[in-house]
Formats: sequence, C-alpha cells, structure tokens
Amino acid sequence: MSLIKPPYADVIGARRNNATGEPILTIKWRPEIEGRKGFVHGGVIAGLLELACYEALTNEF
Repeated sequence: MSLIKPPYADVIGARRNNATGEPILTIKWRPEIEGRKGFVHGGVIAGLLELACYEALTNEF
C-alpha cells in the first residue's frame, strides 16, 4: 500500500523505505527543516509522526 502524502510530506522530504518488509519513514537532513541551530524543527518531527500514524492505519486496514 502506498504512503498517504499530504502536501507537507514533500516539503519535509519524507520518504518510505520498505526494503525490510516493514515501512520505515525517513527524512534527510536539510537546512530548511532546522529549528534551533543543529536541531530538527518540532513541526517536522510532528509531521513525520503523523505520517507514521497514517502509514500504520493504512497497513492495518
């Protein structure tokens, strides 16, 4: 099943890696997703968590 992708998924660069048989969502570090110097912005982390929930639900049903 494919990843449900709201528009912000492309903005944060979320990708699905299913090489192991289980979905793994990743983001690649870029300056655009930085909040405080050296840290990922909290909104990016929250967005990735939301995508993970979408993915879990689509795999469950």
